[in-house]
Amino acid sequence: MPLTPVKTDIHSVTVPPLQILLILFLSLIALTAPSASAHSFEDKDGVAGHKTDMYEVFGFKESKAITDWMRHISYTLIDDFNKEKIYEGEGGVKVGFYDYLKYKYPGFKCRHRVLFHWGYSSRPWTDALQKKVDKLRWDPATVKAFQDELVNEQKRRNANANLLTENLFGLAHGGSEARLARALISVAYDVHIFGDYTPDNKDFDGLTTMSSVIGDLINNLRIIDQPGTAAMVKSIQSISKRNVSDQDKAVLILAELKTSLRKVLRNHTDSRISKLVSKREFGE
Repeated sequence: MPLTPVKTDIHSVTVPPLQILLILFLSLIALTAPSASAHSFEDKDGVAGHKTDMYEVFGFKESKAITDWMRHISYTLIDDFNKEKIYEGEGGVKVGFYDYLKYKYPGFKCRHRVLFHWGYSSRPWTDALQKKVDKLRWDPATVKAFQDELVNEQKRRNANANLLTENLFGLAHGGSEARLARALISVAYDVHIFGDYTPDNKDFDGLTTMSSVIGDLINNLRIIDQPGTAAMVKSIQSISKRNVSDQDKAVLILAELKTSLRKVLRNHTDSRISKLVSKREFGE
């Protein structure tokens, strides 16, 4: 039996009742579903990005130089594993790192978070990578060569980030000031990973474990200022022990960082941090 058309007041067209119900159902899904765009660097579709998180954590006044530093960490160190044409592939053509790995290690392929989402100074290896290698059944020599590729590329990227950070904040290229620069990079790197764990993302394949990123964060907060960050570290340790999801932990830890770290940097009398602070203005 055919459906009886009904007339809508808005559009003055006849629409079958079941079709109206379907439209209402799909509209409800569109309104309540999370954004399709995961945590990106810039704000997108109403979702705060890594840039927003980093500015709120460090408290720096927004500027092109600071934004470029944050973008370098988010893209060049972490997300963008294939842009720089620096490796030699088939026929001597320069290719990006990921294309180079696929060329040199036939059968290997992965999603972008499987590479470089392990922490700035962490061992460049994850369970996700191990599973892929196991599935490919490589011999031990091939696995070792592949791991060495990752280590060497991590060192290359980190060296560039170190120089950029030291120059940006007027820090020395060695000693305790260089160590402070590395700690700042590490915290920004961890903020990116926490952002990838927040609820606007649904795919966590390849991310380092929450316990690893928390441990890395705590180590680097202590390098920045052990007594000054003691209360912050205690709060983060407490959050890490809560019986909540990793996504909830990421949200809570980011909130703690945004509340506390800028105060440590802004009010500190340590000569290294004072040098950093005098080089950069703080926002409200």
